[in-house]
Amino acid sequence: MVLSALDMVAAVAAAFTFAIALVMAILIFDAFTAEGVFTGQEQVLFDQAKSAALTLDALTVVVVVGICLSSVILAFLIRSHPAFFIVSFIITLMLIPLTAMIGNIYEEFANDPALAAAANQLPLTYYVFEYLPKIAVVFSALIAVVMYSKGGA
Repeated sequence: MVLSALDMVAAVAAAFTFAIALVMAILIFDAFTAEGVFTGQEQVLFDQAKSAALTLDALTVVVVVGICLSSVILAFLIRSHPAFFIVSFIITLMLIPLTAMIGNIYEEFANDPALAAAANQLPLTYYVFEYLPKIAVVFSALIAVVMYSKGGA
């Protein structure tokens, strides 16, 4: 469970870093568009690049859910004993405030007046970080059930 919890923390950290970079990229795209730096064919290519960046919004969901699902699958392969459920529960209790804190940090970042316009263009990312503690609880419970239902096998 310790490794699975660390996988979930890695998923959250990777998604948070990716989300911040994506918001900053959208902010830069919007700044260049507002300045009118590009014209003609360059503007078309620039708009396509912004569209590609906006498409990456769903990648945040894929990163978090994918790593959490892989943690559940890998938990099935780990030999464990039901007596270690208490340790898993303590780690889960530490994971929940951590994910809530990271979700709040992203919310403060996304609601900053200078960044709000760019962050509003990434709705899936916002929902992932809004429900991050609930996602962590669900996957922690799944990992605990998978690991400790084997009965020490």
